[in-house]
Amino acid sequence: MKKTGSKSFEDFPSTTLYLNDLKDLINVLAENCEEVKIRTEGYDDISPDEIDELIENLNKEKFEDIFISAYRPYITVDLRSFGIRVYISEDNIVERGVVSKIREITHKNVSILARSRIYFP
Repeated sequence: MKKTGSKSFEDFPSTTLYLNDLKDLINVLAENCEEVKIRTEGYDDISPDEIDELIENLNKEKFEDIFISAYRPYITVDLRSFGIRVYISEDNIVERGVVSKIREITHKNVSILARSRIYFP
């Protein structure tokens, strides 16, 4: 018999993220999880290696909603126009460490008046 861990989520304030921030966030997940997939703007099942291709195909300067799912351990990051939510499947040191790194990345550009947006120069 195995006891299930305690699930947890954390909400972060609205912020502006740039392409390098998004890539840093994805790298944190890729370094700690076995698989990472991204979904946005009518595209899903996007691998981290396909981010540049996605940006080129969409030909947009900003996105308001990007959803990132990582597996083993299961962690999701929802980058929304009204804020950011990170969900972890187990409240343990590894997953808490990932949340802490995500907090660092997302908080460096926080503005009181900003909405969450991801810009690609």
